[in-house]
Amino acid sequence: YKRQPYNVADAVDVGVDDLAAHLIPLADAATSRFPSFVADEVQTRALRHGQRIPAPDGTAQVHGPIAALTSAGDLIGLIEIRDGKTATLMNVPERTA
Repeated sequence: YKRQPYNVADAVDVGVDDLAAHLIPLADAATSRFPSFVADEVQTRALRHGQRIPAPDGTAQVHGPIAALTSAGDLIGLIEIRDGKTATLMNVPERTA
């Protein structure tokens, strides 16, 4: 992952007509700041319910927040690894159609 700095020059006035068009998707914001992994269906379900799971491949040595993503690229939340298992720092409500 590569940390991308946010720049004041990229900011928009909150009074613009189409503010939503300027918002950064949560998954994009999280992955620009933190390492990430894509969870499988079982991991996604467990993480959405705040359950601890074994550290996903490639995350055991990561110190600090990790963005957990669904296979569709949606942000599940931010986790960290404690004693070889995930610990939820923040969860994002699941989007419904």
